[in-house]
Amino acid sequence: MSRSLLIDFHLEKISVDGLYLYDFANLSNDVLENKHDYIQWLFPLPEKSFFNTKCQVLDEETLKEFQTNEDLQDSLRFALGIMLKFYKESRHWVTKYNHNYLRISRIIRCLALVGLIEEAEEFYSFILSKVLETEVDANTLKYWDAAVKGELPLKG
Repeated sequence: MSRSLLIDFHLEKISVDGLYLYDFANLSNDVLENKHDYIQWLFPLPEKSFFNTKCQVLDEETLKEFQTNEDLQDSLRFALGIMLKFYKESRHWVTKYNHNYLRISRIIRCLALVGLIEEAEEFYSFILSKVLETEVDANTLKYWDAAVKGELPLKG
């Protein structure tokens, strides 16, 4: 099997739309907010995205590589730093419903799946602290609770 494009992206061997992983740190919060096809590359999952069908998914082999390769885990920590900065500096996403909640679920679940449990829990706690004053939808909270465990939420 050929090496995953996700691995190559996280190891800075390829770019996505002309951007390498480290280029994302220089994007403005407006660009991060309005661009919708990068989060799947930064935080891959085993399921195909409805929003970015071009991005590969975490197959078993790629997931194992992310779980065991410290360079790949460091790249996920770097990507987490980008998104933490975004969520710390922006408040527009703190509403009852927001498309960023899907991104947040993805970030938490990706980190948990690859074994970065502490990072997933810390990010989850940070997000909860930001939305405490907002009436976040109960389904969103169920997704985040499941994501931090690396699970898919139960329907209903």
